[in-house]
Amino acid sequence: MKTCSVCGGSVRDEAVFCTSCGASMKSGAKRSSDPQDSSAPITTVPLITLAPMPRSFSKQRVVRYGKTMIGIVLVIILAVSAAAVAAWLSTEPFKESGFEEVQNDKYRQCLTLVSEVRNDNFDDIVEDLVNMSGEAEGYNFLTEYEKTFKRLVPDESSTEQEIKFRNCCFMVSYTEFQAKRYENLSEKALIGTFYLAKADQFRGYADELWGMLNDAKTDNELQAIMDYCDKYDIIRLKDSGAEVPADVAEEG
Repeated sequence: MKTCSVCGGSVRDEAVFCTSCGASMKSGAKRSSDPQDSSAPITTVPLITLAPMPRSFSKQRVVRYGKTMIGIVLVIILAVSAAAVAAWLSTEPFKESGFEEVQNDKYRQCLTLVSEVRNDNFDDIVEDLVNMSGEAEGYNFLTEYEKTFKRLVPDESSTEQEIKFRNCCFMVSYTEFQAKRYENLSEKALIGTFYLAKADQFRGYADELWGMLNDAKTDNELQAIMDYCDKYDIIRLKDSGAEVPADVAEEG
């Protein structure tokens, strides 16, 4: 072992530089204590000991890595979203599915019967009832038209939705007939004002139900029609067989 002439540290015999202060062991130079002494030798230190150690992750690399990962995640999300939208569109969500567009004779025949009741005047409806029942007295819209609707959509050979649609059509026809009947009584009966409130009431029911039927596109919307009839007690009135007295001609 030899001693460094600059710092006095112990250095291996074969060492070129002092491991303590970095002074050259060959030059024999001494460290100057006076910073103004220009004659002090310049200490040569290996560059490798002065170079900073490289950082494994710089700030710039972290930012670039983060942006790359975000880009990859966004591409994956967009791809999955596009696939989901394509699958949804394949089900034709915007396809018109109104019951009036269904290629089903049962639906069309029921709607035709409703339209006839809506468009015919009261006398024509009565004439049809007389022809259906075969008698001029005691005609009953509930009995005859309900039979007609059930012939169009028989319980035993129809789906639950077809039966529900049939019942909705009948309720529209029933309220329309009652509206026309009370309107006729209010015009012809001796005490017509007595029927006027009922005429307005059933006219409101009929128009509301007709609009709901035309807008119906799902089973839930058909159920909403039946719920409406239940809410305003129309089903109970129908089931009780309540009819306006038929002798309109005698009162007119």
